[in-house]
Amino acid sequence: MSSLAVIPAWVAPAPRDVQACHERAHELARYRATVRPIAATLDWAMGNHFSPVSGRWIEPTERAARAEMMLASSVYVSGRGLADDLWAELGVEPAESVTADGAWLASSSATLSWLLGIQGRPPLPLTRT
Repeated sequence: MSSLAVIPAWVAPAPRDVQACHERAHELARYRATVRPIAATLDWAMGNHFSPVSGRWIEPTERAARAEMMLASSVYVSGRGLADDLWAELGVEPAESVTADGAWLASSSATLSWLLGIQGRPPLPLTRT
């Protein structure tokens, strides 16, 4: 895990909390598959991975994060993606979800919700040294 990860300006939590969550997610993801979507979502937000829900190489902007979060929630709840007019409103190219796995979608959505400041609780308990 690189300590030089770039945390975008749109990310709401304190950088040290994001970094702590990122490091913990990677530690746990080695032996807990349920944590892998959290690690993948944080990787994408820091510019190191493809997007967690649509699986594409897209810059991790605030709008893209909101679109990925909404896509994850929509597929999780209804099994369908977002309407074209919503993609247009978000200013993001439409995409389908590459997964229908409910646990992946819920974890990605929760992680993005935390990063966007919509929910205050991180997707994993934070440990600090």
